[in-house]
This record gives sequence, C-alpha cells and structure tokens, in this order.
Amino acid sequence: MAESLHSTLRIAGRVRIVTRSLDGRVLRDSGFIPNQITNAGAAAIASWLTGVPNRGASGQAIPYPASMELGDGTGTPSATDTDLFSPNVATNIHVTQSGPVAGSPLVAQWVGVWGPQYGPYNGSEIGLLNSQGVLYAHLLATIDLTTTASTAVTWQWVLSPE
Repeated sequence: MAESLHSTLRIAGRVRIVTRSLDGRVLRDSGFIPNQITNAGAAAIASWLTGVPNRGASGQAIPYPASMELGDGTGTPSATDTDLFSPNVATNIHVTQSGPVAGSPLVAQWVGVWGPQYGPYNGSEIGLLNSQGVLYAHLLATIDLTTTASTAVTWQWVLSPE
C-alpha cells in the first residue's frame, strides 16, 4: 500500500512571501511559488500519509516542520539537498502549523514571520526544517527577501496535492 501510494500521489510545495510595512500595508507579495521538496521532506510526507498522525509506518515519530531559516547562497535547489547552500543559523525562526487535519493530511501549512525584532537581513534562499534541523523544503528566492527594521515578512509554506 505505501509503495503504491508513494508512486502515484503527487504532492506540491509552494511558498508565499509577503512583505508588509509596520502599519500593515502590503509592500511585496510573491503569490504562491513552487519550492523544492527534499528527499527527507518527501519521506516524511509519505510517512505521515501511511502511518498514524505524526508517526511513520514503523511507529517512530516523524516530526513536522518546526522552523525556517534564511541563507545567502546561490544554486539550484534539488531533492537531494540536506541544507541551504549558505545557511545563516542566526536566522532560524519558529513556524506555526495548521494541518494536516486528522484523517486528511494532504493540505497543511506552516507560517513564519520575520519581524523587526530580528533585525535586517538580505537573504537569497529559505528552507523549511524539522526540529532536528533536517531540511524538508528549499527555495532560491526569485523575489527580494530583504528585511528591514520597518518591515515584517511572512513566509507561508503550503503542502497540497498537485
């Protein structure tokens, strides 16, 4: 069953990046753009779908994404990535999760907000990681990721069927 499901179900990861002024005005909105789900991320998704919630078929806990991280590297993200090209661990921030919903883990989202309290940063890549630092998704930015003391940037990671 798991192999059949894994080979026929197609899951897509997308990210929306919205930069707002501190008074809430939208300054930039990327819309939803595809990101690269890594092999570790794909394995976690397959485990969530074929096991009990947050556990793989073996019963071992499979952690959901817990944080996102910015980096300033360049390259083409691939499924075999295990880290950002040039990660900046000082930018690792917690993400909040909604979904997967019990019985239907096919749509989930994780949201991270880079507010002025974190200070300015000019990144070129972002990653979604579990609590053990395992990279689940990787995006090389096609829009400006610059954060400043007068902006808040929201990253919305969405996982859904293709």
